[in-house]
Amino acid sequence: MTQTNKLTCHFCSVVFLKRIITWYYARQLNNNESKLVKLKEEKKKLLDEVMDKETYKTAKEILEQFAPEQLRKDTNVTYHVHVQARINTSCNFRTQ
Repeated sequence: MTQTNKLTCHFCSVVFLKRIITWYYARQLNNNESKLVKLKEEKKKLLDEVMDKETYKTAKEILEQFAPEQLRKDTNVTYHVHVQARINTSCNFRTQ
């Protein structure tokens, strides 16, 4: 083999290895992303189940530990519903 043929062969080998490594890590990233999505969905289902089945105190403690953003969201919604109910009740008393 001549010197140029050796260089061409090495160059092709390097390019081929680069493509294989790129393909492998892209595949790993896609697999990990899909696993992450599945785990997030499972976590959401479990937390919803906890909110339905557990007592308020236990559910609140679990949500504080594992999903504080969901606890804050639910608290705000509950507060607004409570305030709206008080407004409606006070309006009913005034009209009577």
